[in-house]
Amino acid sequence: MARRMVDGERMTFREGAGSAWLPLATEPGGSAAAEPGVDDGGMSPAPGVTLPVDLPTLLRELEDAYIRAALAQTHSNKKEAAKLLGLGRTTLVEKLRRRNMASIRQRA
Repeated sequence: MARRMVDGERMTFREGAGSAWLPLATEPGGSAAAEPGVDDGGMSPAPGVTLPVDLPTLLRELEDAYIRAALAQTHSNKKEAAKLLGLGRTTLVEKLRRRNMASIRQRA
């Protein structure tokens, strides 16, 4: 398992969701502050997060907000907005069509 120091904290590369560098939960300074006997995988919800949550709806709303912001920043230039979002232009246009974001498409 690959390890490195980030901001003075030992980190490890974890495969899977997001493939990110995470604090080592098994070493001092790691993120193992869970209740005894409860394995949360080194992850706990952020303060202020209420569960249960409708994750698909939340993610769709977040993606829509980023699409609107990218289109606003690029003055409705779909090609440039797609580049900012890390998408292809066709993918962005298809997302706009599927979500019936008519007001954005009219200007875009």
